[in-house]
Amino acid sequence: SDLTSVDRMLRGDLQPQPSHTAVRAVVADVLADLDTPGRRAIGLSSTDAVALADPVLTARIVDNLVSNALKYTSLSAAIEVTVSTDGRHVVIDVDDDGPGVPDDRREAIFEAYVRGDESTDRPGSGMGLFLARTFAEVQHGSVVCEPSPLGGARFRVRLPAAPEAPSGLPEKHGADTDG
Repeated sequence: SDLTSVDRMLRGDLQPQPSHTAVRAVVADVLADLDTPGRRAIGLSSTDAVALADPVLTARIVDNLVSNALKYTSLSAAIEVTVSTDGRHVVIDVDDDGPGVPDDRREAIFEAYVRGDESTDRPGSGMGLFLARTFAEVQHGSVVCEPSPLGGARFRVRLPAAPEAPSGLPEKHGADTDG
């Protein structure tokens, strides 16, 4: 369904549904739904950041990035998700202490069907990071890969921060909220 959604968005047949989205709640919902047998909990630290974003697409971004970190790190690896703001953007960082991504591969990994060098023994199609970046870009955001303070990779998502929510209108809290 992600591929169909991307195709429809790129053709202009499907538009994101931005709303005041409580990113912390979206991230917490994604982390609660992940199947992480044999792993310790994934850390989450967060401010109460509100993005002007599509909650379903934002959940798909986080799911793809955290699933990627789970796939490319050991069972004992640390994975931390942080939600913060920089004034104009809500920033979601997915950090791990795995092997990281070589400097010369940090852009290529966002191309469709590109997989990491050590991915032959791991399931996947090479579409997760492509989808994460595409879902961010259609929301006027971005995703980059850089070194993590934990020693592995950091995937940093920036989404537009929402202006103050109009009074009387509820914020969207999760990917399953109707728009």
